[in-house]
Amino acid sequence: MATTFKWDAPATPTTFLNTELDTLLDGSCSAASTAFDNGDASARFQWAQADLTLTLAATTSLANPSVELYIVYSLDGFNFESGGGSVAPSLGSLARVIPIRNTTSSQWRVPRPIPIYPYPFKLILKNAIGQTLVGSGGNALRLGLFNEAT
Repeated sequence: MATTFKWDAPATPTTFLNTELDTLLDGSCSAASTAFDNGDASARFQWAQADLTLTLAATTSLANPSVELYIVYSLDGFNFESGGGSVAPSLGSLARVIPIRNTTSSQWRVPRPIPIYPYPFKLILKNAIGQTLVGSGGNALRLGLFNEAT
């Protein structure tokens, strides 16, 4: 008999980056988010669904504007992989490249789900749009966390 796999109900989406994205310069990384302890027995989510809202001041001239989402982990709960602010995270922690439309309107992006590991993690967003993000314009990165049903 075939087995049907389903998803568990997702957790309520949590905002990880907000004001850290305001006036983020092109080519720069945001400060790292607050840590989320996915190693905690009450968490241990397998998947993350990003929900990104950005507001652009002008239409960008880049051919393929995007933002890069990085996840940096800690195996011991204290020491996280370097990254955020003036330190670019390693390419190995790149979780998703999210394409952005050439428009001045606010845009909402929901890329494919991202597998996550049972360790504490932080998020970092790199601006590769070709312009600075607007200040206090409603920029936000949220994650909805979920598991496969058992």
